[in-house]
Amino acid sequence: MFSKSLFSKIIFALAILIIGSGFSSWNHDSDQWSPQQTIPGYQPDTWPPILVADQNHVVHAFSSQWLEKDGDDPKRVIVYNQWTPDQGWNEPIDILLPQLKDDARLNSVALDQAGLIHLVFASGDNTQVNLYYSKVPARDAGKASAWSEPILIATNVQDPENAAIYVNDPLNLGILFAGTEKGNGMYATYSTDGGEGWSHPVSIFSTSDREYLVNNLQINRGGAGQVHAIWNEITDGGQGRGIYYTVLNTGDLRWRAPQKIAEAESGYGTNTPAIIERDGELFAFYNLNGIMMRRSMDGGASWTNPVLIFSRHVGVNGALSLVIDSNNDLHLLFGQRITGNPDIHGMWHSVWQGEKWSEPEAIVSGPAIPDQVGVNAFDPYEARAVASQGNILLVTWRSDPGLKGNGVWFSYKVLDAPELPGETLPVLQQTPTPELSSESYTPTPTPQNMPSDQNNELLLDGLRNVPEQTGNPMKPMALGIIPTIFLIAGAIVLLRKIRR
Repeated sequence: MFSKSLFSKIIFALAILIIGSGFSSWNHDSDQWSPQQTIPGYQPDTWPPILVADQNHVVHAFSSQWLEKDGDDPKRVIVYNQWTPDQGWNEPIDILLPQLKDDARLNSVALDQAGLIHLVFASGDNTQVNLYYSKVPARDAGKASAWSEPILIATNVQDPENAAIYVNDPLNLGILFAGTEKGNGMYATYSTDGGEGWSHPVSIFSTSDREYLVNNLQINRGGAGQVHAIWNEITDGGQGRGIYYTVLNTGDLRWRAPQKIAEAESGYGTNTPAIIERDGELFAFYNLNGIMMRRSMDGGASWTNPVLIFSRHVGVNGALSLVIDSNNDLHLLFGQRITGNPDIHGMWHSVWQGEKWSEPEAIVSGPAIPDQVGVNAFDPYEARAVASQGNILLVTWRSDPGLKGNGVWFSYKVLDAPELPGETLPVLQQTPTPELSSESYTPTPTPQNMPSDQNNELLLDGLRNVPEQTGNPMKPMALGIIPTIFLIAGAIVLLRKIRR
């Protein structure tokens, strides 16, 4: 028979063990990925948000979501929320409404050094798609009324999901988009007055076949101020036929003649291009029976031979994401599967080690769950990542869009890298409009009062009925402590009975 003293020691040791396990369920300073969670308030079929990190510990997130308002048809709107390591995700709010028909599709977001966020979105349907631009001080991004009135950029848009904005400085901006004005291809427009006026779009690339389309446009502004662009040329059936690259000469705002850096004549072909510059070296990626990489040390004039970087990982699971941390280390995040019995699907992370990539680590992995009716679907797809303050790597994804949607998921990891000092977002001041001197660019005013089939009333209550915030990294620890509380309470009651 146990003595009271021995029994008390056992209960105490067990309590300490469980408390310890609760605290170790997620250690904020560890080199582990946080447990995967869904972003609160996102609709089930939402795509992962575009992420922009400022230098004040905030990640700004933008997405498109369908909203329903009593008595009205559903509208897809641009939605904003933000994430911090300490507070997690806040509640999303709709910030921009469709300007044509009932559909607004987010394209691209950029943050400049003056503290302004610049955003491009497409609006329309399968008969007409227009492109629009808006901006806001980053500190006010969550206030719908603070966003500037959307400006019409282009009317001949080929694809509502293929446009990208870049910022050279607060006054000089540019947009690339897939257009049709002079045939299917890539078009460019510029602004030298901070987005108030835009040039008429000019064609910089025409597809090699009039039935082919531009797809998967990605851009990267390099350390030297050059803007690099990469995209996929696809058939009208979605098969990739070539990866193209070009770079902007910021001196005269002209794009170099695009060059083809990969091609496929049949099958599913080329897909998911991505590009990034690091210390003057370009890294270009695409999927062709696996993730391929080419590098350039001369600004894209010449390229190394393509290399398959991961032999075990196969499949095409949406966009690849590239991030540089405060150590200047290059990270690659992607969704793919490892063939086996069963296949192992996952969201993966790898780091460039000078001449090769590290063996991918699983952020989350397991057999696919092809749930078509419930909320248990599992097949990670479309990686979108960012480094907050240089040392916290945040990644978001969704399940394959062929499955029933179950929201957007996220995880983050504290890297072995220095935290960059915080910088308060600057207070914006009025800047005079400069005189234009470049003959290669003459901005023309664009109509801001185009016809629209909706009024200006914001759908303020569209996203209010959302679950409680689940992004707090301390939640797993709190959940781990709950059983401990019950166990200790039970032990106290039992000891009292024994003493009687």
